Amino acid sequence: MALSPSKMEASFSRLAVNDNIEQWKELLARNEQALLTLDDYMKAAKEAADRTKYHVQRMERANSELQLISAELKKQQQVMTRLLAQLKSRHIHLETVMQSCHEEEAVRERLRTIFARLKGKAVDPKLTNEEEGRCLYDFVDSDAVESLMRQAAEATEILKMIYRKFKDTLSVAERDVQSYMSSSTTTEFRVQYWLESVHEKVRQQDSELQAMSTSLFEVASQHDRVKHTLKQLQGVDRMSSSLANADYQTEEKKTDDVLPKVSLAYQSVQRIMAIKDEVDGLSIKYQDAYQSSVQSFQHLERFGPDLQVRMTDIEELQYGFDENETQVRRLLEELRNLAAWYEYFETAYAHLIQEIRRRLEAHKTQQQLVNELQQRLDDLFEEDCKLRDAFHSEHGRYLPATLCPAIQEPATRFTILPEQIVSELPLLSTSSEEDGVLSPLLSSLNNSALQTEDAAAVL
Repeated sequence: MALSPSKMEASFSRLAVNDNIEQWKELLARNEQALLTLDDYMKAAKEAADRTKYHVQRMERANSELQLISAELKKQQQVMTRLLAQLKSRHIHLETVMQSCHEEEAVRERLRTIFARLKGKAVDPKLTNEEEGRCLYDFVDSDAVESLMRQAAEATEILKMIYRKFKDTLSVAERDVQSYMSSSTTTEFRVQYWLESVHEKVRQQDSELQAMSTSLFEVASQHDRVKHTLKQLQGVDRMSSSLANADYQTEEKKTDDVLPKVSLAYQSVQRIMAIKDEVDGLSIKYQDAYQSSVQSFQHLERFGPDLQVRMTDIEELQYGFDENETQVRRLLEELRNLAAWYEYFETAYAHLIQEIRRRLEAHKTQQQLVNELQQRLDDLFEEDCKLRDAFHSEHGRYLPATLCPAIQEPATRFTILPEQIVSELPLLSTSSEEDGVLSPLLSSLNNSALQTEDAAAVL
């Protein structure tokens, strides 16, 4: 039997609704898949974020103690840095002192060279009134010099022994301090950076979670609307096919917009997981730094007393070193002065020979002048005597004796005499000319000293 038009229209309407229901079911399935995916992403993100916050809380709990330890280690490092600088300065001072003490051998070699020259320099025998064979070295107090050189050598060896021990002790102390400093590098700035970094990471995770939560809420709302519409369609004649079709197009478009949100949520999960892994690594480093700082602090507690003992040893060695250095410097200064004195002695001897020859020449010149003057005085005396005799012969016999008694006085003889009658100037055996000149000069001076009975004045 044929259907009435009204029944046929209702039948076609139910077919259209049934077609819409299938589309809505597919649309709901798509939304459910997106919602489940987002929910899984959200669970994974929350789990990663919780893990991150757990590590951050552990780092924050240890932070206060670590800051105290780091501050103390930093203070101790400053002390160790100054101590290391002092040790290095002492080391440099030691090297400088020992370089100057190496002059001891150079001074001894200088003296040996000078003495070798003095031994090869013969002394004129007339200077000492002795046989030939003496040299300038015979006038050196060799025993005193050798004793001084021996003292300097012994003192230098003692100083070298102290230096080696001192150097070894300083090296050990420097090595220990450097080892301590390298093992106790303060983590204060690194830790502060790490904490600021992880706090920023947590904020980034919270921001990502907030965005994912918003997307999840929007997708859930979309899912609920589709589900609600589907329930309405499944009711009898509750929604016209044209209305259901219009809603479907709207919801399908919104469902299409869900896929980018899922994609963004996936990227957020990846970033949150990456932050979790990064904070995990920082947490491990943080704990390592904490353990390292604790170990360094424990090392400091053990290292302090040992360092104190070592510094006491260094001070004692420093005192002994300075004391011996003063002695070595004094002895070396005496040896340098002796070396300079004996060098001047060698030069002075050469000038002595020149001076003797100069004086002999001066004696020669003076003697020639004296002889000329003395001859002139003698000639004047003879002429005066002759004139006096002539006066007495021609006129004096006619004069009364009481008239001018002084006219009977004899003529005055003048003689030139030196202030020093006897000269001890040596006659050099190497100069025959000076010997020939000086011998008559000394004889003349000695003879003139006997002829004073007629001297009335001395010029």
